[in-house]
Amino acid sequence: MRNWSRIITLLAVLMIAGVLPVFAQEQGASITLITPDRPIAVEETFDVVVQVDTGSAAIDAAAAYLSFDPAIFRVERIQPGTALPIFLQSVTDNETGRIGFAAGQFAPNLPAGSFTLMTITLRALAPAEAGLITLDSGDPVRTTDLVAAGNSVMSSAVGAVVMVTDDPALLAEDTTAARDSGQQAVETGALFSLDSAPLEDAFVLDTVNTPFTASMESLGVWAADGGWAVEADGSGISADAGSAAAVASNLRLLHPVSLGGLVNADVTILYRLVGDAAQGRLELRTAGNPNWSTIAVLPQTAEWSQFAVNLSAYLGQTVQLRLVWNGAGAWSVDSLSVNGVAGADAPAAPDAVMPEVLPETGG
Repeated sequence: MRNWSRIITLLAVLMIAGVLPVFAQEQGASITLITPDRPIAVEETFDVVVQVDTGSAAIDAAAAYLSFDPAIFRVERIQPGTALPIFLQSVTDNETGRIGFAAGQFAPNLPAGSFTLMTITLRALAPAEAGLITLDSGDPVRTTDLVAAGNSVMSSAVGAVVMVTDDPALLAEDTTAARDSGQQAVETGALFSLDSAPLEDAFVLDTVNTPFTASMESLGVWAADGGWAVEADGSGISADAGSAAAVASNLRLLHPVSLGGLVNADVTILYRLVGDAAQGRLELRTAGNPNWSTIAVLPQTAEWSQFAVNLSAYLGQTVQLRLVWNGAGAWSVDSLSVNGVAGADAPAAPDAVMPEVLPETGG
């Protein structure tokens, strides 16, 4: 195992040797832990997404050192991301409640923007009103950092607080909150409403293959709850905190997407996202799995912008996608596209689709 100080030294040597580019230190980079925004049941497993935003920098290495209470949480699995494919360190200690992970990449393929460093699957072991999961710093061996050309570009690291409970009332209250909130269903004859159906159900259309594009004018392929609304001219769907339905809400693509027969795949979103504290997430789940995982946090942008997320970790599977808005600012989406590169030796997707049913009516 190599400690982080040795990794920094190695990268500095590579930079001096001309393997890595030299540029001025950038600011604004961050690492954020993303957890489900609901209580977790005792013995339930859930994902913690370690999300990197490089700001204006292109980074060559990242390290995340996490601490948690081993009486409350246990690590079940760690899935590395694909943006930094050279693994420098991976240590998990469920006795002390520690995780150490570091990865890098050589020029010219340095990643920039927002991407997932790793996804950690934890199991909740005991009730806790505020189970802390922190990103450590200040220790020369365990310092969370983002590095560009040997220089730290880290400006912030945001940990997480998770509520774990064995109280059925708390779990039931969270499960039914969206239905009992008094929010109105999205008013359109072509946009299915998630408000009118049990949350454990979702509506699915036929599975589609890549390339596939769902525009916001094709309202019949989307289902929404809460704050999403059809724009006045019917051209698209948006979420706006200035509306009466400004609550955290989902916009779900009703077509499962097959990633079988591909050697590479990505999803691209054309959108605008503005406003204080506004946040938009892209979430994914695989066929037969009821749990959603965050695969990207979209950066704010006042102009129409494209944001791409690589799906190579899910090749050979059938996936479902949704956009999750936190109820702040305004988010307008124009289209979502899934593209892939076919390969003769790539894994084929299974025939089965999501184990869900399409309602007989649109509401």
